[in-house]
Amino acid sequence: MKAEHLKKFFPRKGDPDAVDLNTRLEELKSQGGTNGVLKKLATEAATGIIGDEKDLRRRKQVFGRNVKPLAQQATFIESIKQTAQDRVWWVATGSAAVATIGNALTWDIEGLGEGLAIIIAIALIIIVTSLADWLKDRRFVELQSYIKDETVPVVRGKFGATQSVNVWDLVVGDIILLETGARVPADCLALEAADLQVNEQPDADGGAGGRRNKSAVGSGTDSSGGDPFLLADSVVARGQCKALVCCVGAASTRGIKGDKLDTESDTALQAKLKNLTNQFITMALVAAFAIFVLLLIVFIFSLWGSLEAKEDEKGPVGLVLAVLP
Repeated sequence: MKAEHLKKFFPRKGDPDAVDLNTRLEELKSQGGTNGVLKKLATEAATGIIGDEKDLRRRKQVFGRNVKPLAQQATFIESIKQTAQDRVWWVATGSAAVATIGNALTWDIEGLGEGLAIIIAIALIIIVTSLADWLKDRRFVELQSYIKDETVPVVRGKFGATQSVNVWDLVVGDIILLETGARVPADCLALEAADLQVNEQPDADGGAGGRRNKSAVGSGTDSSGGDPFLLADSVVARGQCKALVCCVGAASTRGIKGDKLDTESDTALQAKLKNLTNQFITMALVAAFAIFVLLLIVFIFSLWGSLEAKEDEKGPVGLVLAVLP
């Protein structure tokens, strides 16, 4: 039995070809029911798989590994774009650009170099800040991955004997025991269930998710009268069950890619600090504009006074030139 056949039991998120429960139960019946699936996966409900290194390696090669999905971190370029959105850099870069253009028009080489140096310094600060944020997010993703490490009771090799195994070390064919509060570590098929109810993730099968009743079906070809399909990341809300691991890693409904890491949303404290920063920037811009207007007025009066002084100097000189023969 291949992974493609097992994937038919579990609807994928957003898959237009996903089938309803009755169709999946018919597919299970065509495979010989739960006993047929157990036989084709070379496992047993009472003893599980052999579980030695050779058996585990073979199952990982055939069905894939149960890869831990990590949050998708923003790229370094996206981090630069996010840092460059700060108004402080806009104001500083705009002021430096205006100064540089003004110095270029007046052929002030020294002033032109200062303006370009400021722009280059701002670019370096943005790059260094973005690199620090990117490394911080990368470390956060690594730390967040440790939270997902859990263990689950697994039946391997011995009748009724269980051992605790990390959920990311599970392989297809493992027999696991789930109780209230446990998270389903992979796409599983319920073999035995007692008052089982699970909370499924939204849009797991095109619906809204929520709490659903689950139950084991007939062990033979009679696969009617229940819903034995447990989707990865569902949470057991009530009851307990023994389940067969069917799909792991990329073949499971969870996949191997986590949600994108949210670095744009601000906490309440960050929002207040950003609001305070914007107020300071606005006040600084108003003060800078007022100083600019005052300096412009002073410059105009100084220029006017210089022109009047030159006119006064022309008076006596013209009189002398007129008196001289």
